Amino acid sequence: MLKTRPLEDPYETYKEGGREYRVLKHYQFPANEAKNPYARVRCAVRSSYNGGWDYRDVYCVDIPGYVVGKGAKVIVISVTEGDIALGRPRDIGWCPIARAFRRRLQVPGAPEPAFVSVGSSGAYVGPFRYSLPAKAIEFIAAFDMGKPVSPCRFRLEMEGKRLP
Repeated sequence: MLKTRPLEDPYETYKEGGREYRVLKHYQFPANEAKNPYARVRCAVRSSYNGGWDYRDVYCVDIPGYVVGKGAKVIVISVTEGDIALGRPRDIGWCPIARAFRRRLQVPGAPEPAFVSVGSSGAYVGPFRYSLPAKAIEFIAAFDMGKPVSPCRFRLEMEGKRLP
């Protein structure tokens, strides 16, 4: 699709925590990439653990903050064992998924999202509402009923609608 760029001149750069992703090559046009859940790009990836660059193909959904298609920010929310252990049943602000949202959306140097609320009707982050996939809604129902749940991941397109 596009030519491979050098490390010093990437198409895009994304940073989160101790990782940095530099997109060096796109394999699809943006419109096709947005429709393809398995879309990938060629990246140089550096972590605080190794300090060097690792060159590899990465699924777009696995790159924090990666923008696909027409500006939809696709993120992956990962609910961990810690989120489950510290989550509170029937507490829309501190259930495991709300905890995962808070952790995932935290940007170094920026204040924590002032308001996070998660329920079967969707997720509310600040003044925005986002639809949740069925997998997340089923997780919430099971957790709130005291049923055993396991760590999980789900994709979310950040095309939220601003609340009035």
